[in-house]
Amino acid sequence: MNATEAHSQIAHDVRSAKSSFYWPMLLQAKAKREALFAIYALARVLDDIADGPAPQDEKRRALDTWRTWIASCFEHDIVPETGDPLRIGLHDIMKKYALPLEPFDALIVGMEADVNGPIVAPTWIELEEYCGQVAGAVGELCLVIWGWQGEDAKAFAAATGDALQLTNILRDIREDATIGRLYVPEEALVSAGVTGRQPFDVVNDFKPINGLRPRYRAC
Repeated sequence: MNATEAHSQIAHDVRSAKSSFYWPMLLQAKAKREALFAIYALARVLDDIADGPAPQDEKRRALDTWRTWIASCFEHDIVPETGDPLRIGLHDIMKKYALPLEPFDALIVGMEADVNGPIVAPTWIELEEYCGQVAGAVGELCLVIWGWQGEDAKAFAAATGDALQLTNILRDIREDATIGRLYVPEEALVSAGVTGRQPFDVVNDFKPINGLRPRYRAC
């Protein structure tokens, strides 16, 4: 399989995922679109590993396999395994856009945090670090593809990553609780007067607001 065929398969897989990110990526010029699709596909694969049903040790090995393979691409100009569209596509864009290694490493570290967790009521500092790993790192790679690098680019990627990841956290509080996770930071829970720290205790902690209680419970 050559790079053109690999990118075609990646694009098909990204569209099949039915993500809202697909359409803005589709609007990019062909080469940049292919690169963004490959970065998105990698993030999705890593996320599926972290959130999947496999035992922790198996997840760690799977993530470490990706870490080793990505590092090899930077250390040696290797040709990826034949038949794996994502690896072929990633290898192609790493060279084409001179992507940095650090954001790839950070993304995997963030996924490992979920595997080693579950994360429950982190501090703001811990949450910001996590957001930088699982979202800001992806943003940094995207900005390199768009031709923007340097400290200003990293700051923009971090701020945008924080905004997107915090939005996901608020949207998915109940879903995360079903797998024992609670990304709402400790300081926010204290400020809101929430005393419980078990994820579903927090989900169901409804306080009266001006004498009124919500009509519906979250779960």
